[in-house]
Amino acid sequence: MATAFVPAPKPQRRDYYDTATGGQLAVEKAPRRGQPGERPTVIDAVHALLHHHKLDWSQSTMRNAEDYLLRGRWPGYLAHEGIVYVDQLSTESFHEYMTVHADVLKPATLMKFRCYARSLAKFCKERPGFEAPLLSDGRDLPKPRIPKRKLPMALSVDDEARVVAAAKPGRDRLIAMTLLATGLRVGELCALTTDHLEGLKGRPAKLTIVGNIHNRTLTKGRRDRIVGFRDTYRNLPRDLLEWAIKERPASHLRDVFLSDADHALTTWGVEQLMQRIGKTAGVRCNPHRLRHTWATRCADAGIPMFHLQLLGGWESVEMVRRYYTASDLEAVAALARYRT
Repeated sequence: MATAFVPAPKPQRRDYYDTATGGQLAVEKAPRRGQPGERPTVIDAVHALLHHHKLDWSQSTMRNAEDYLLRGRWPGYLAHEGIVYVDQLSTESFHEYMTVHADVLKPATLMKFRCYARSLAKFCKERPGFEAPLLSDGRDLPKPRIPKRKLPMALSVDDEARVVAAAKPGRDRLIAMTLLATGLRVGELCALTTDHLEGLKGRPAKLTIVGNIHNRTLTKGRRDRIVGFRDTYRNLPRDLLEWAIKERPASHLRDVFLSDADHALTTWGVEQLMQRIGKTAGVRCNPHRLRHTWATRCADAGIPMFHLQLLGGWESVEMVRRYYTASDLEAVAALARYRT
């Protein structure tokens, strides 16, 4: 039975420049020329769309289109649904993608994706060789349904404990605890290698984050950072080291978390894992929500916002505020701790 599609965490900012071309945009390369009779893929269609508009779209529009159609959540959704070729695309697939992301992405982000999706649909409808019988010209692509009220992002203390308890001991629980203890982005978690574990031997234990699964040398904030561990998970560094030595599957891969001996765990694998854990715990759970939980717990513990900005890899203190989920009880408790 096919598993339900789970939306990925918010897309990370990419390095849009291709160093191999001397700083030129990667989308400016000529699209791949298929062989006669060859079915064009969705990726081929996107590259052809970008090449077609390289003179009438601004550079920022080209970058955004590349990010939304080639590097964001959309490719992951296509892989999950088994959609490879452009003739497999349908208006319904675009609609479903926007629907399942309605409670994760901002309305403006969904509307931008819809804009580029309509451009791709119109291009496929008008361009010979990229026919997609199930895809309209995009004009009837429905607007995404935006929930009027979003659920609080951070987990409550009790829900956090349920999530940890619901995770299977070993790899699964270590992944959940690492996200809650460090606030790592899911792409950063998947990019951890055994070399990073050396920092766990120090006092205090720490991890040095230098990249993510999409770019091993560049983080979303475009600078390396060091993250520590919440006191609630003070034993996690030792447990991670012991697990990596004794229980981690033997593999030629250096990635810390593996799906099996020959494959590293992907961001989609972590998303599906969190969905299973959340279902067992009776809690809506995804990696991005665990990052919100980390930020909220740290702020409630009194960690200065400027320190949280560094630890979380955010560009501004305003981003720290966005990740904080206010609680009436915590506000009352905080007031009681200070003499006013």
